[in-house]
Amino acid sequence: MPKTESINVCIAPKLKAQVEILLEQMGLTNSEIITLFFKQVAHRREISFPILAYAPNAETIVAIEEGNQLIKKMNKGDIAGFASAQDIFDSIGV
Repeated sequence: MPKTESINVCIAPKLKAQVEILLEQMGLTNSEIITLFFKQVAHRREISFPILAYAPNAETIVAIEEGNQLIKKMNKGDIAGFASAQDIFDSIGV
């Protein structure tokens, strides 16, 4: 496919320098990595990495880990689980 379009972007100089060092180590140019990204988006019809609106704080990270531990215990049969929200409400009399 002939390359006839161009993209002009503004980017922080420090970020550009950091990425260019890594790309050089990988044998890629800015143009090649942007082309690879565009091809992946076109092929997968999605961005192939998560884009997060926030980074969880320490309290949230602890809560997530506690939830993960509870799920593991439930899957092992160490604690009871519920099949539905209604089952939870029924168990507490709501």
